[in-house]
Amino acid sequence: MRAMRAFAGWIGRWHTMCALVGWIAALAVHSAAAEPMSTLVATPTPIVGTLVETQFYSPTLGQAEPYRVYLPPDYATSSRRYPVLYMLHGAGGGYTEWSDSFLPERADDMIRNGLIQPMIVVMPSGGDRTYWANWPGGLRWADYLAYDVVGEIDAHFRTLPTPASRAIGGLSMGGLGALHTALHHPDIFGVVGGHSPSVRVEPDPRVADSLMGDVFYEFSPIWLVQHRWQTGEHLQIWVDVGLDDGWRPNIEALGANLQAQGIATTWREFPGTHEDTYWTSHVPDYLSFYSSALVSTDAPA
Repeated sequence: MRAMRAFAGWIGRWHTMCALVGWIAALAVHSAAAEPMSTLVATPTPIVGTLVETQFYSPTLGQAEPYRVYLPPDYATSSRRYPVLYMLHGAGGGYTEWSDSFLPERADDMIRNGLIQPMIVVMPSGGDRTYWANWPGGLRWADYLAYDVVGEIDAHFRTLPTPASRAIGGLSMGGLGALHTALHHPDIFGVVGGHSPSVRVEPDPRVADSLMGDVFYEFSPIWLVQHRWQTGEHLQIWVDVGLDDGWRPNIEALGANLQAQGIATTWREFPGTHEDTYWTSHVPDYLSFYSSALVSTDAPA
């Protein structure tokens, strides 16, 4: 009888072990299937670094989103970690907007010539006219950006995962998104750039009925500077605008509020209007600012 009980116990442990092995195998298959496939992206002008396109599943959005990432020339041959720059696209644009504006080629050339430090540049997708905001009863693009995108990059690339080594910038809608994201999360981003940010001084029903009232103010850089900025917070800020940009009065209102709060800001005005040729021509200026502001280290991974 004792032998039969022992045999039965052994059979039970065997079935448990088989079930465990099967669960682990299923998990491994699921993880492998969920791992994004990377595609090498060719640039009009050949680069020494690498431009890759891939996608990942965002738990916050409940869907997969694509992104492109530029890796500096020495990434494949070193073990060092790099500062990261996140560049957001504008309304009607997409995650390819900055690479279409020759940012990878400019970064590659400036790194190779010692004009800027080596860095990783991430160009995520922010949907169409989402304003990188959390929509009431809808998708939470702000949380997706701050938590899912940053988590994805830190998990798969050799980053320096500190605010001082993490910058965020963008053009037009992306500039608005970069500013409100950094103002909400100075514990994640220590450097921010608003390139012709489409800042509004009051709610605009033409944008979206959902982004009104308290929701509008939560994603308004002007309101956040006035009401949420805490003494002692550290954020390196750049804002630029074209002299003939229709958004200039609103952007100047943002600048005035930054100054009133005593928040140091690099302010630049250039000839031009609110268009892609303006941003493309100033990519080197943007990269120079981010390079000088980001903290780097040569410590191996």
